[in-house]
Amino acid sequence: MSAGMLSIASARSVPTSRAISYRENNGIDHIHAGMAVVVQAMVQSESSGVLFTANPLTGRRNESVLEAIPGLGEALVSGLVEPDRYIVSRSSDKDVVIKDKRIGAKAKAIRSVEGGGVREE
Repeated sequence: MSAGMLSIASARSVPTSRAISYRENNGIDHIHAGMAVVVQAMVQSESSGVLFTANPLTGRRNESVLEAIPGLGEALVSGLVEPDRYIVSRSSDKDVVIKDKRIGAKAKAIRSVEGGGVREE
């Protein structure tokens, strides 16, 4: 995908109900809303994960949620596999407690292939 096509595809997300709601809830002017597109090089990874610094299901800011899988994050974000999930709670005195731990099935993994491409294991 060329940079121009990437910009057009990204611009299509601006008028979605989710984006509009976010801007309204955060006092961001719709007309002057900016957008950024990040392009990163893929690296060989043994495992990948996503960390939410606030619990996305409850909105609790004193809880962080970590989901992790073996291989590339593509399998996680696409919903291909059930990840390991940890919910960590921080108290006011900065103590950290693992509130919930669920080990996922992780039946598949996506790995990068040297020279380009991916393979499913």
